[in-house]
Amino acid sequence: MTVDSAGGIRMRTFLRVKPLSYIREIIFLFMIIISLSITLFIITMSYNKFESDSKKIREQYYSHHKKVIKSEVDNICQYMDYYINKSEETYKDNIKQQVYTLYDIINNHFRTNNLKSKQEIKKEVLDILNRVTPRPLTNYFAIELDEGKIIVPTKGSDKTTFGTLELIKYKEIEGIVDLVKKEGESYASLDGSILEAKGNENQSELSFIKYFEPLNMLIGSGINVKDLESEVKEELLDTIEDIKYDTDGYFYVTDYDGTALAFSDKSYIGKDITLIKDIKGTNVYQEIIDRVNEKGEGYFEYFWTKPYSEGVFSKLSYFKSYDKWEWIIGTGVYKDNIEANVLAIEVDLKKEMRDNLLSVLLVIGLLVFMLLLFQFYSTITELSVDGILIINSGGQVLDINKKGLELIGITRKEVNDTNIFQMFTDNIISKLDNRKHVYIDSILENKKGRKIPVEIHIKLTKIRRREYYIAYLRDLTKRINYEKKLEKLALVDELTGVYNRRFLISQIKSDVKNHRKKDKPISLAMIDVDLFKSINDTYGHTYGDEILKYFADTFKQSIRDMDYIGRYGGEEFIIIFPETDKDSAYASLDRIKNIIKNHSFKEKELKLTFSAGIVEIDTNNSQLNIAEYIKKVDRLLYKAKGNGRDRIEI
Repeated sequence: MTVDSAGGIRMRTFLRVKPLSYIREIIFLFMIIISLSITLFIITMSYNKFESDSKKIREQYYSHHKKVIKSEVDNICQYMDYYINKSEETYKDNIKQQVYTLYDIINNHFRTNNLKSKQEIKKEVLDILNRVTPRPLTNYFAIELDEGKIIVPTKGSDKTTFGTLELIKYKEIEGIVDLVKKEGESYASLDGSILEAKGNENQSELSFIKYFEPLNMLIGSGINVKDLESEVKEELLDTIEDIKYDTDGYFYVTDYDGTALAFSDKSYIGKDITLIKDIKGTNVYQEIIDRVNEKGEGYFEYFWTKPYSEGVFSKLSYFKSYDKWEWIIGTGVYKDNIEANVLAIEVDLKKEMRDNLLSVLLVIGLLVFMLLLFQFYSTITELSVDGILIINSGGQVLDINKKGLELIGITRKEVNDTNIFQMFTDNIISKLDNRKHVYIDSILENKKGRKIPVEIHIKLTKIRRREYYIAYLRDLTKRINYEKKLEKLALVDELTGVYNRRFLISQIKSDVKNHRKKDKPISLAMIDVDLFKSINDTYGHTYGDEILKYFADTFKQSIRDMDYIGRYGGEEFIIIFPETDKDSAYASLDRIKNIIKNHSFKEKELKLTFSAGIVEIDTNNSQLNIAEYIKKVDRLLYKAKGNGRDRIEI
């Protein structure tokens, strides 16, 4: 390198030497030492970079999977809250409808027999009460206010059980009686002992009561709260056992006493697992319950069996207490699965590193060969995978290698007219003040308008007693693409390839905001595969997963590019139809329903159908509550189920 009168620096392409043997030997030895030093430096830097990138990727993968398993458990807990509330509302509606039905029967009987005495009619009403069959888990009762009697029908007997209200018991329900007489009807919580419920004396009953004024009688229907809770628990445990995600993701549920309620290995269900230890002698349940008692949730690593695999594997689990029922709900990820993903990326990184090192070694070999011929020599920096620049304190580029030209987007003729500091989004000059070394990440906007994420390494150096800066620019595009790939995993359901619940909720909110400006409708559909549990039980969960993939793929191919489909949970999916009213959304779903219904599977007897509900979102509603629309479309879905499945309700 030489310095001209203006202080500029130019790299010579060729170097002429005197044909003296000692000069050749000195130059050759010097260049060999320089070449070996550069090679060692590049190899060291490459391996250090590989180790650093591998460590970062591994940390990102573990962090990502910890978020995933926590999100899965949180979703289950939220679903349980939702299902419990929905079940309570359903049973409340059931007992209300039962009372309405019984009221209409008694009222019609009273009108058609109004010539009889009230005592005669009351006896006939009691006979009616005894003959009407309530729905499962529920019962009927009547309270004669004139005589202070509770009438509870006893099935399997020709007689009706009469209970006389004692004074203290009447006082307990006096407020309820007054309210029902005033309002005409009301929900109420009754003590089991008041209704003479055998075995349930200390339990409460959720009831709906209506006042029949002509006979001064209360007519009611109720359900034992404990029975309802047991029913809901059983249904939820069945659902949780059926939920699978990723390749071998499943959920487990225990109570605070250590009894297994839901497990991948069904042999544990109903058994005490408090003394089970892994291969290292760790009491798994005790470790979990200690963390639950301390914080209510936590992570824990242990060794456990893997579905469809032999042996035990290291597993990272997240668990959370569900205090309402004193349950512990958890799921986990097997660490060998994470390491397999990391290893695949490391293979790509190693290949890239080897290719880069091979390129460098080839250049060095070529350099030595050219030195032997003494015809020309090329700087190793010209083939570096990094852009290398020599600049002055103001940022003017004095010299640059080939990779640097590619990054900046200029030709060699434009080098001296280029100020590199003006191309970065960060103020590089301020970072260089009083510093000899700067190492940062920034965005380079090159002369061609392309924005490139780069790693900048600037060092102060002296060349012939003048101070200059050597800048190294490394293109970070590939690394950022790897990071974006990880971010995508957080938005997409891994089994079906469609969006996940988190993305759907966010997208609905975004679309509502955008459509409010456009004054255009949005329709929301919730879809559920009919009899999916039966498919799992008949053909196995692996085949059930294939059905879900086919279901999701068919919808992806059949809806518009502007529409969004995502998996809401289990076999439930949600579709967002932007700029679409509910009638148009219905037409689209009906078309897809026929495609799926007419599809032939290898199991000839299998016919796949789905049920769906559709709502149109009022984007002009400033008090819009997305959760309410999801509840509404869910109710429509279950209405479609209740009306015979294979149908769409709007």
